[in-house]
Amino acid sequence: MDDRNGIYGDTDPRYKFTGKERDVETEYDYGVYPAEGRHQRPKSGSARHYDSRIGRFLTIDPRSVRYSSVSPYNYAGNNPIIFFDPTGKDSIYFQDRATRPKDNGTPGTSYTASVYVWQNGHLVAIYVNGGSTYPNSKSRIDNSSAGKTVVEGEHKFNNQYGHGKGREKGLNLLNDKGERIVPAIGLDGKPAPATYVNVHEGASNLGGPRSRGSTACLTIDPAVADDFFNNFDWSGPSGTTGKSNGSVFVDRHNRIWIPIDRIEPKGFTFDEEE
Repeated sequence: MDDRNGIYGDTDPRYKFTGKERDVETEYDYGVYPAEGRHQRPKSGSARHYDSRIGRFLTIDPRSVRYSSVSPYNYAGNNPIIFFDPTGKDSIYFQDRATRPKDNGTPGTSYTASVYVWQNGHLVAIYVNGGSTYPNSKSRIDNSSAGKTVVEGEHKFNNQYGHGKGREKGLNLLNDKGERIVPAIGLDGKPAPATYVNVHEGASNLGGPRSRGSTACLTIDPAVADDFFNNFDWSGPSGTTGKSNGSVFVDRHNRIWIPIDRIEPKGFTFDEEE
Protein backbone atom coordinates (compact mmCIF):
# COMPACT_ATOMS: atom_id res chain seq x y z
CA MET A 1 0.00 0.00 0.00
CA ASP A 2 1.36 3.44 -0.93
CA ASP A 3 1.97 5.94 1.85
CA ARG A 4 1.34 3.65 4.78
CA ASN A 5 2.00 6.53 7.20
CA GLY A 6 -1.23 8.27 6.39
CA ILE A 7 -3.91 9.14 3.91
CA TYR A 8 -2.72 8.75 0.33
CA GLY A 9 -0.65 11.71 -0.80
CA ASP A 10 -0.07 13.01 2.71
CA THR A 11 3.52 13.09 3.91
CA ASP A 12 2.96 14.57 7.37
CA PRO A 13 4.06 11.77 9.76
CA ARG A 14 1.84 13.04 12.58
CA TYR A 15 -1.30 11.83 10.81
CA LYS A 16 -1.94 8.14 10.37
CA PHE A 17 -4.56 5.97 8.72
CA THR A 18 -7.48 7.59 10.57
CA GLY A 19 -6.43 11.06 9.44
CA LYS A 20 -6.12 12.15 13.07
CA GLU A 21 -3.04 13.36 14.85
CA ARG A 22 -0.93 10.76 16.63
CA ASP A 23 0.20 11.56 20.14
CA VAL A 24 3.96 11.22 19.82
CA GLU A 25 4.40 10.78 23.57
CA THR A 26 2.05 7.81 23.98
CA GLU A 27 2.03 6.69 20.30
CA TYR A 28 -1.77 6.53 20.45
CA ASP A 29 -4.01 7.89 17.72
CA TYR A 30 -5.74 11.00 19.07
CA GLY A 31 -9.37 10.28 18.28
CA VAL A 32 -10.98 8.74 15.21
CA TYR A 33 -14.13 10.77 14.68
CA PRO A 34 -14.10 12.15 11.13
CA ALA A 35 -16.89 14.63 11.89
CA GLU A 36 -14.30 17.15 13.07
CA GLY A 37 -12.45 16.97 9.80
CA ARG A 38 -9.15 15.56 8.69
CA HIS A 39 -6.10 17.11 10.33
CA GLN A 40 -8.15 18.71 13.10
CA ARG A 41 -7.52 17.99 16.73
CA PRO A 42 -10.69 16.42 18.19
CA LYS A 43 -12.86 18.77 20.20
CA SER A 44 -12.96 18.48 23.96
CA GLY A 45 -15.02 15.52 25.09
CA SER A 46 -15.16 13.87 21.68
CA ALA A 47 -11.78 12.14 21.49
CA ARG A 48 -11.20 8.44 22.04
CA HIS A 49 -7.63 7.23 22.09
CA TYR A 50 -6.85 4.28 19.84
CA ASP A 51 -3.82 2.01 20.07
CA SER A 52 -3.17 0.79 16.53
CA ARG A 53 -0.56 -1.68 17.79
CA ILE A 54 -3.22 -3.85 19.40
CA GLY A 55 -6.29 -2.59 17.49
CA ARG A 56 -8.12 -1.44 20.62
CA PHE A 57 -9.67 1.73 21.99
CA LEU A 58 -8.33 2.80 25.37
CA THR A 59 -11.20 5.12 26.31
CA ILE A 60 -14.85 4.19 26.54
CA ASP A 61 -17.72 4.95 24.19
CA PRO A 62 -19.43 8.12 25.50
CA ARG A 63 -22.78 6.34 24.98
CA SER A 64 -21.76 3.09 26.67
CA VAL A 65 -24.31 3.43 29.48
CA ARG A 66 -27.06 2.96 26.88
CA TYR A 67 -25.58 -0.25 25.46
CA SER A 68 -24.90 -2.56 28.39
CA SER A 69 -24.83 -5.65 26.17
CA VAL A 70 -21.48 -4.69 24.62
CA SER A 71 -18.14 -3.60 26.04
CA PRO A 72 -17.84 0.14 26.75
CA TYR A 73 -14.57 0.01 24.79
CA ASN A 74 -16.27 -1.16 21.58
CA TYR A 75 -16.43 0.93 18.42
CA ALA A 76 -19.39 0.86 16.01
CA GLY A 77 -21.00 -2.09 17.73
CA ASN A 78 -17.81 -4.15 17.37
CA ASN A 79 -18.33 -4.23 13.61
CA PRO A 80 -16.23 -1.42 12.04
CA ILE A 81 -16.19 -3.10 8.63
CA ILE A 82 -19.93 -2.62 8.23
CA PHE A 83 -20.77 0.25 10.60
CA PHE A 84 -19.23 3.61 11.36
CA ASP A 85 -19.63 5.97 14.31
CA PRO A 86 -18.78 9.54 13.25
CA THR A 87 -19.06 11.31 16.63
CA GLY A 88 -19.47 8.63 19.28
CA LYS A 89 -22.83 10.18 20.07
CA ASP A 90 -26.22 10.31 18.34
CA SER A 91 -25.89 11.63 14.79
CA ILE A 92 -28.65 13.01 12.57
CA TYR A 93 -28.02 13.71 8.89
CA PHE A 94 -30.23 16.01 6.80
CA GLN A 95 -29.37 15.45 3.14
CA ASP A 96 -31.34 18.15 1.38
CA ARG A 97 -31.27 19.48 -2.15
CA ALA A 98 -29.33 22.59 -3.13
CA THR A 99 -32.40 24.67 -3.98
CA ARG A 100 -35.36 25.70 -1.89
CA PRO A 101 -38.79 24.04 -2.31
CA LYS A 102 -41.10 25.94 -4.67
CA ASP A 103 -43.82 26.25 -2.00
CA ASN A 104 -46.43 26.99 -4.66
CA GLY A 105 -49.23 25.05 -3.00
CA THR A 106 -48.48 21.60 -4.43
CA PRO A 107 -49.24 19.07 -1.65
CA GLY A 108 -46.47 16.69 -0.68
CA THR A 109 -43.58 18.96 -1.71
CA SER A 110 -42.68 20.75 1.54
CA TYR A 111 -39.98 18.30 2.65
CA THR A 112 -37.03 17.56 0.40
CA ALA A 113 -34.40 16.24 2.82
CA SER A 114 -33.74 12.60 3.58
CA VAL A 115 -33.07 12.23 7.29
CA TYR A 116 -30.77 9.53 8.73
CA VAL A 117 -30.43 8.72 12.43
CA TRP A 118 -27.28 6.94 13.65
CA GLN A 119 -26.82 5.61 17.18
CA ASN A 120 -23.82 3.61 18.43
CA GLY A 121 -22.58 3.12 14.89
CA HIS A 122 -25.92 1.76 13.68
CA LEU A 123 -28.29 3.38 11.23
CA VAL A 124 -31.56 3.10 13.14
CA ALA A 125 -33.90 5.21 11.02
CA ILE A 126 -34.25 6.60 7.50
CA TYR A 127 -36.90 9.11 6.44
CA VAL A 128 -36.77 9.80 2.70
CA ASN A 129 -38.13 13.29 2.02
CA GLY A 130 -38.97 13.32 5.71
CA GLY A 131 -37.45 16.66 6.67
CA SER A 132 -36.27 20.07 5.54
CA THR A 133 -33.37 22.39 6.23
CA TYR A 134 -35.15 25.38 4.69
CA PRO A 135 -37.37 27.93 6.49
CA ASN A 136 -40.71 29.17 5.18
CA SER A 137 -41.05 31.01 1.88
CA LYS A 138 -42.37 34.55 1.53
CA SER A 139 -45.38 33.61 -0.62
CA ARG A 140 -46.67 31.16 -3.22
CA ILE A 141 -45.22 33.31 -5.97
CA ASP A 142 -42.02 34.23 -4.14
CA ASN A 143 -40.24 31.22 -2.69
CA SER A 144 -37.29 33.21 -1.36
CA SER A 145 -36.55 32.59 2.28
CA ALA A 146 -38.71 34.21 4.94
CA GLY A 147 -36.12 33.47 7.63
CA LYS A 148 -32.49 32.63 8.28
CA THR A 149 -31.09 29.41 6.79
CA VAL A 150 -28.79 27.23 8.90
CA VAL A 151 -25.46 26.67 7.14
CA GLU A 152 -24.18 23.28 6.04
CA GLY A 153 -21.95 21.28 8.33
CA GLU A 154 -22.01 19.87 11.86
CA HIS A 155 -24.07 21.40 14.67
CA LYS A 156 -24.22 20.04 18.21
CA PHE A 157 -27.61 19.35 19.76
CA ASN A 158 -29.37 18.43 22.97
CA ASN A 159 -33.05 18.34 23.88
CA GLN A 160 -32.84 20.13 27.20
CA TYR A 161 -35.34 22.84 26.21
CA GLY A 162 -37.68 21.25 23.68
CA HIS A 163 -39.46 23.49 21.17
CA GLY A 164 -41.82 26.40 21.69
CA LYS A 165 -40.62 27.02 25.25
CA GLY A 166 -40.94 23.33 26.01
CA ARG A 167 -44.50 22.91 24.78
CA GLU A 168 -43.41 20.55 21.99
CA LYS A 169 -40.64 18.04 21.44
CA GLY A 170 -37.57 19.56 19.86
CA LEU A 171 -33.84 19.03 19.47
CA ASN A 172 -31.92 22.22 20.29
CA LEU A 173 -28.97 23.20 18.07
CA LEU A 174 -25.88 24.49 19.89
CA ASN A 175 -22.52 26.00 19.15
CA ASP A 176 -19.25 24.60 20.52
CA LYS A 177 -19.73 26.58 23.74
CA GLY A 178 -23.14 25.02 24.37
CA GLU A 179 -24.95 28.24 23.49
CA ARG A 180 -28.12 28.18 21.42
CA ILE A 181 -26.51 30.12 18.59
CA VAL A 182 -25.61 28.57 15.22
CA PRO A 183 -24.17 29.99 11.99
CA ALA A 184 -26.78 30.86 9.39
CA ILE A 185 -27.40 32.94 6.28
CA GLY A 186 -29.65 35.99 6.57
CA LEU A 187 -32.25 37.31 4.14
CA ASP A 188 -29.58 39.43 2.47
CA GLY A 189 -27.43 36.36 1.74
CA LYS A 190 -24.80 37.33 4.30
CA PRO A 191 -23.76 35.41 7.43
CA ALA A 192 -26.14 36.10 10.30
CA PRO A 193 -26.09 33.85 13.39
CA ALA A 194 -29.46 32.34 14.30
CA THR A 195 -30.64 31.80 17.87
CA TYR A 196 -32.94 29.17 19.37
CA VAL A 197 -32.84 26.93 16.31
CA ASN A 198 -34.49 23.55 16.84
CA VAL A 199 -35.38 20.39 14.99
CA HIS A 200 -39.15 20.19 15.38
CA GLU A 201 -42.30 18.91 13.72
CA GLY A 202 -43.40 20.96 10.72
CA ALA A 203 -46.86 22.45 10.33
CA SER A 204 -48.04 20.37 7.35
CA ASN A 205 -46.98 18.92 4.00
CA LEU A 206 -49.38 20.93 1.88
CA GLY A 207 -46.68 22.65 -0.15
CA GLY A 208 -47.55 26.17 0.93
CA PRO A 209 -45.15 28.96 1.89
CA ARG A 210 -45.71 28.35 5.62
CA SER A 211 -46.21 24.59 5.57
CA ARG A 212 -42.92 23.90 7.32
CA GLY A 213 -43.71 26.32 10.15
CA SER A 214 -40.08 27.46 10.32
CA THR A 215 -38.35 30.81 10.55
CA ALA A 216 -34.93 29.16 10.87
CA CYS A 217 -35.45 25.68 12.31
CA LEU A 218 -34.98 22.29 10.71
CA THR A 219 -38.33 20.55 10.41
CA ILE A 220 -39.72 17.02 10.20
CA ASP A 221 -42.71 15.99 8.10
CA PRO A 222 -45.69 15.56 10.49
CA ALA A 223 -46.37 12.15 8.91
CA VAL A 224 -43.13 10.74 10.36
CA ALA A 225 -42.49 13.14 13.26
CA ASP A 226 -43.68 10.80 16.02
CA ASP A 227 -41.49 7.98 14.71
CA PHE A 228 -38.50 10.31 14.33
CA PHE A 229 -38.71 11.71 17.86
CA ASN A 230 -39.15 8.23 19.32
CA ASN A 231 -35.44 7.72 18.58
CA PHE A 232 -34.53 10.07 21.43
CA ASP A 233 -34.91 10.37 25.18
CA TRP A 234 -37.88 12.41 26.46
CA SER A 235 -37.63 11.73 30.17
CA GLY A 236 -38.08 15.36 31.20
CA PRO A 237 -41.04 16.32 33.41
CA SER A 238 -43.18 17.51 30.48
CA GLY A 239 -42.27 14.68 28.10
CA THR A 240 -40.98 17.25 25.61
CA THR A 241 -37.41 17.50 26.91
CA GLY A 242 -34.79 14.91 27.77
CA LYS A 243 -31.16 13.89 27.93
CA SER A 244 -30.29 13.18 24.31
CA ASN A 245 -27.34 14.92 22.68
CA GLY A 246 -25.07 14.53 19.71
CA SER A 247 -24.60 16.15 16.30
CA VAL A 248 -26.84 17.28 13.47
CA PHE A 249 -25.24 17.36 10.02
CA VAL A 250 -26.74 19.57 7.31
CA ASP A 251 -25.79 18.71 3.73
CA ARG A 252 -27.27 20.28 0.59
CA HIS A 253 -24.66 19.20 -1.95
CA ASN A 254 -24.16 15.46 -1.26
CA ARG A 255 -20.87 16.10 0.55
CA ILE A 256 -21.54 13.54 3.28
CA TRP A 257 -21.18 9.88 2.35
CA ILE A 258 -23.62 7.61 4.18
CA PRO A 259 -22.96 3.91 3.40
CA ILE A 260 -26.59 2.78 3.58
CA ASP A 261 -26.07 0.35 0.70
CA ARG A 262 -23.73 -1.80 2.83
CA ILE A 263 -25.92 -2.38 5.87
CA GLU A 264 -29.23 -3.71 7.03
CA PRO A 265 -30.50 -1.08 9.48
CA LYS A 266 -32.81 -2.24 12.22
CA GLY A 267 -36.18 -0.67 12.92
CA PHE A 268 -36.10 2.01 10.25
CA THR A 269 -38.82 3.82 8.31
CA PHE A 270 -38.18 3.87 4.58
CA ASP A 271 -40.50 5.30 1.93
CA GLU A 272 -39.43 4.75 -1.66
CA GLU A 273 -39.00 7.85 -3.75
CA GLU A 274 -41.34 8.09 -6.68
